[in-house]
Formats: sequence, structure tokens, C-alpha cells
Amino acid sequence: IALARAREATGDRQGALEAYARAARDGGTTGWKREALLTHGRLLTEERRWSEARTVLEGVLKQDSGGGVAEAAAGIGDTYRGEGESLAAVEYYMTPAYLAPESPAGRRALAAAARSFAAMKQPDAAAIVWKKLLAQSGLPADLAAAAREGLKEIGR
Repeated sequence: IALARAREATGDRQGALEAYARAARDGGTTGWKREALLTHGRLLTEERRWSEARTVLEGVLKQDSGGGVAEAAAGIGDTYRGEGESLAAVEYYMTPAYLAPESPAGRRALAAAARSFAAMKQPDAAAIVWKKLLAQSGLPADLAAAAREGLKEIGR
């Protein structure tokens, strides 16, 4: 796992994935810390290895009751969105939106859920989610701009 982190830090994503795969083969993922699982899941998602990423991220859901759940659920949503499964993506995105709506994962998930609703041709649902995001205090400027742009795209 340390080798995987080092390789990722130097920009060697493929090397990091190989190191994570070796660590999983050699000892399983049961003892892995949340950060390692989340990073491994993110790297798999970036490589469009959707099913593998979900398997890794589901491990976080099973062993974590804290902040990792929001990140893992958002990551699983990303895998479904990558496969074009907008409804499944929304279901996972709404978990962090309810558990930790003002956390970075919660805010990212709200934006992704709104985009997914728009992709499913559900502008009313998309507008509700965009407005929930805009109503948050301390919302970063980039997310506020994305929400305003999202509302504009759906004609709201």
C-alpha cells in the first residue's frame, strides 16, 4: 500500500494500481485503512474499471460508519454514471447528500445528482437539487457557478 501511495504521488497511476492489486492479492483488503480503499477505488474509476471500483468502494461501506461512507457512496455513484446508469448513480449520490450535505463529498454528490437528473430528462428534480446546493452557506465559488450554470441549462 505504501508503494501504491508513493507511485500515485509521483504520477504513476498504472504503477499505483499494480501495487494495490498486488497488495490485495497478497493479503486481501480487510485490514486496509479507509484512505487506501478510497484511493484505490478512485484510481479504478479513473481507469473506467467500474465493477472493480465498486467492489473496492463497497468495502468502505461495509467497514466504515463515519465520513468514509459519504466518499465511498459518491464514488460508487461515479461508477454508475460512467456506465450511463443515471438512476443508480442518483441513488448512491443521495447518500452523501443526506449524510454530510456540506462536506466536500456531499457537495460533489449533490452536483453529480443534479447532473444525473438532468441527463434523465428530469429538470424539476435537477432544479431542486441545484437549489439545495446553492442554499448552502460557505459554498465554494466553483460549485456555486456550476449550480447556476446547471439551472441555466435546464431553463430555470
